Amino acid sequence: MRRAKIEETAAEHGLGRVVRVHREHAPAFLAAGLAGVGTLVAAIVAGIMAASAARLWPLPLFIAAVVIGLVVLYFHVGPVPGTGRRWYAVAEHGLLIVSRREEPIAITYDQRERIRALEVSGTCSISDLRDVRRRLGPGRRWSRRRLVGLASYGLVAALVVVSGWPVGTYVVLGPPLEKLDFADTCADGGGGHRRAAAHSGDTHPIAAFLDYGGGFVSRADASFPPGTALDTESADLSVVQLVACATAIGVVSSTPLGECSYGTVTDRLYQGSYRLDVFEARTGRKVVSSQLAGSTTEGCPSLRTVPRGTSPPESRDIVTEVDTEDFRRALAPLHFTGR
Repeated sequence: MRRAKIEETAAEHGLGRVVRVHREHAPAFLAAGLAGVGTLVAAIVAGIMAASAARLWPLPLFIAAVVIGLVVLYFHVGPVPGTGRRWYAVAEHGLLIVSRREEPIAITYDQRERIRALEVSGTCSISDLRDVRRRLGPGRRWSRRRLVGLASYGLVAALVVVSGWPVGTYVVLGPPLEKLDFADTCADGGGGHRRAAAHSGDTHPIAAFLDYGGGFVSRADASFPPGTALDTESADLSVVQLVACATAIGVVSSTPLGECSYGTVTDRLYQGSYRLDVFEARTGRKVVSSQLAGSTTEGCPSLRTVPRGTSPPESRDIVTEVDTEDFRRALAPLHFTGR
């Protein structure tokens, strides 16, 4: 019911100016209690997810905030059984009770027994309405309780926005980028990321990765510019336009560069041969493919891993990595021209 209509009705009954209106709400106390418990559970789950660095940790808070918002909305617009929703208009000289199904009821403050006998449970800001019944006067337009209630609604709305923004961007753009996402681009032979930068402009930041048998690892020293978005955990990975993937495919020569002794086992060290594939970070489209040769001056690895259950360890062939300068030399034209 419109406030203007309520004010007009109050004036017709000689109650004077309407100070405020209390709206009867739908019965949803069980839902409110469950929403409160659910919010506590959601906060605990979100805390655990955040501690474990899960990228979707705001999701439980967002769901809880939406549920609370729906409960509040149902409180205000949901059906009221019996006579239907009532509005209690607190005016200067009395109380007006209106509904769509009944005739208006006007009670002046000098009718003490009638006002004090009113049943006002199930209304918004019920404490203020009970004060009217007790004091036989309108009181202030904005009481402390009403301000606290309004602030609580604002808090729920803010929680929806704050927690919903990252969730919404996850849906539209995908989760925030991590280094492993670009490593997956290499491992999958493509695969774009909507949060990555488009392949455009005069220069193109490149994230470089190398796989010489144990999976793709970041080579920040070979990226463009040096260390691009890969040398710190807090770096903005969304600036990366290209992903360079160097994969060991064999050896340059069948003649070993040397031998590497590890106690009772000796491995043969060869110059590695690598296939270099460069993909657009956003679309996963392959830009170029070429070959690189591994280092000829690299020494033996300082550590040798032995699979569990292998005894005694067997000799194996190992390959050298790509030198940083060779890697960067191959990527430089792509960084400055993109072609």
